[in-house]
Amino acid sequence: MRLLPQIPAQPDNIMTMMDRYDDTSYSIKDYVKLKIPMPSLLENAVNKRHSEYISGRLCAREALMKLTGSTLTPDMASDRSPLWPQGVCGSISHSHNVVITIVANNTDYLTLGIDIEKVMTEKTAKEIYQQFMESSEEGCYEDMYTFAEKVTIQFTIKEAIFKALYPLINKRFYYEAVRLISINESEASLKLMMDLSDDWKKDDELKVEYEINDDWVCSILKLPNHSNK
Repeated sequence: MRLLPQIPAQPDNIMTMMDRYDDTSYSIKDYVKLKIPMPSLLENAVNKRHSEYISGRLCAREALMKLTGSTLTPDMASDRSPLWPQGVCGSISHSHNVVITIVANNTDYLTLGIDIEKVMTEKTAKEIYQQFMESSEEGCYEDMYTFAEKVTIQFTIKEAIFKALYPLINKRFYYEAVRLISINESEASLKLMMDLSDDWKKDDELKVEYEINDDWVCSILKLPNHSNK
């Protein structure tokens, strides 16, 4: 069993960073010591949430150091999304005490979205799959994976899309807004089922890379700056 997710291979102009933490790794006292601004939204949070947030920001700081050579730490916006430094796009994901960050320069990419998840149990998959998987989408997988693996992949690829598009459109949307149309062993193709903005219209297609390894799934959507959008 793999202790950490496997990240799909990325080009040299994209930096990724991954780490483990536990629910008591950090507390509210650690923000000043680690030079991380504490969001007012977390003033009354429990240590588990502080550990999650701080670990994510430290991971992002390391990735940004690799990318820019500067010690930069993304703050938190009022909608709880990361506030990346000017000229940089990125994404952060947490699951089962693992944190992962992906960053790039905006000159290369308009936006990035990443999501990691541990493969669900069959019981959990059966209980929640209808929230984000239609029968036509399940059929795209054919016999490639177990049902729980299909549901977990489906969840992560749609989460990666949300994380990538939200900073561009500044509007929340839900799983039914995107539909899987095909998938192979490393990439999924999806299309928008509704207009999300003037730039992102119904039937626009998106391709999400993913990697499934042992009990982990990692999905990434990256939109190059030379795209037609």
